[in-house]
Amino acid sequence: VINRIKSLRDINSKFSVLDVGCGDGNLLFNLRNSFPNSSLYGIDLNIESTKKTLKSFNINLIEGSLADIDFNERFDFICNSQLLEHLENPSDLINLISSNLKKNGIAFLDVPNAESKSFKVFGRNWVHLDTPRHRILYTPTSLKSILMKNRFNVIEIKTFGSGFAYLTSLLHVLKETYNINLNISFKLKWIFAKVIQVFIKSDDKLFVVFKLK
Repeated sequence: VINRIKSLRDINSKFSVLDVGCGDGNLLFNLRNSFPNSSLYGIDLNIESTKKTLKSFNINLIEGSLADIDFNERFDFICNSQLLEHLENPSDLINLISSNLKKNGIAFLDVPNAESKSFKVFGRNWVHLDTPRHRILYTPTSLKSILMKNRFNVIEIKTFGSGFAYLTSLLHVLKETYNINLNISFKLKWIFAKVIQVFIKSDDKLFVVFKLK
C-alpha cells in the first residue's frame, strides 16, 4: 500500500487515508513515517491497544464499525487488509468503501488467494481456510467480479505472500495427520519461512487496487 501511494503522491503532499480494520496500527504507523502531512484515520472494533501504540503520532482512531460512522469527509485512499473474507455479505463493505471514497480516490484490499500453490498442496489443512472465521474464499476472477458489480474498476490484482503460509500449513498437517506437535519459537519459524520463500515464491494472498467507475 505504501509503495503504491508513493507512486501517486509526493511524500510532502496532503491527503487523507482511512484504514478499515486497522488492527495493531502497523500500516498507519508506517504511513505517518512516510507521509508526515497526511491525514490518517483508523477504525476497528477494538482500538485500546492501538491507541497506546499510536498515541503520539497524530492519528485519528475510531472504535466501532464503518457502517455506524458518518465521516464529515471522503477519503483519498481507503485500505482494508484480511477483512473481506470474514464477511457473509462482502458487498456491504464494498458499498461502504464506495460511499466514503472520493470520486478520484483509490482503494486497496487484500484477501487469501484460493488459487494459491499452498492451497493446492495442503487442501483442508491450508492455513487460510480457517473455517468458520473465513466465510468466503476468493480467486482473482471472483474478486474482480464482485468489485465490478459494485461500481468499481479494478486497476491491478497481484499475488504476494511469505513462507509462513507454507510453514503454518505444514505444521498443521504434522499435528492433525501424524500427531506430531512441533513447538517452534517465532524466531525459528521466521527463519524457516525465509528459507521456504527462497525456493517457493508464495502467492497465498491477493492484493487489489481499485477505484470508482
